[in-house]
Amino acid sequence: ADKQEITEGTTVLTGDTGRAQLVYPNKSVTRLDFNTEIILKKFNSSPQQVEIKLNKKRIWNRGAKLLGQESYQTETATTLATVRGTSYAHGILPDGRNRVISTKGVVESKCVDDSQEATVTPNAKILFDCKGGGKLPLLGLDEVVKDKDEWFEFNQKQDQSLDERFGKETYGDEESK
Repeated sequence: ADKQEITEGTTVLTGDTGRAQLVYPNKSVTRLDFNTEIILKKFNSSPQQVEIKLNKKRIWNRGAKLLGQESYQTETATTLATVRGTSYAHGILPDGRNRVISTKGVVESKCVDDSQEATVTPNAKILFDCKGGGKLPLLGLDEVVKDKDEWFEFNQKQDQSLDERFGKETYGDEESK
């Protein structure tokens, strides 16, 4: 249903044919692909603090430029990704690894148990297995291109329409080039 309000602790599930988009007061967005499950683990409106727990499949995140104490974080059972205004994907692969791709801005990401960590820069991706190994290698644009499926292209278009709707300056992407 359109324009439904959700609160902290709400579980959002999509099915085989549905996708969902959460829009926060500061215009940050969380998008859910088909067959995805998240929990809005934490939500404060002022300062805005968002924590999303991804339980199944994949999400796309477009963070507004964050100020001061504002924060935006996604997590799975094994991996955390924290940003300050960017566009990135966080997903659980069929083999259980986590994939984090940044298209704009920087994503600080790590395993919950601190066994692996990485700073994901624009147009790069990281694969976490959280089995040790410290700093992970950044996989460059050629690796990101392999993931440019229908979901990736769908989100690029959605991000563009957010720019048109709310203004590019809302997301502060220019600064992170």
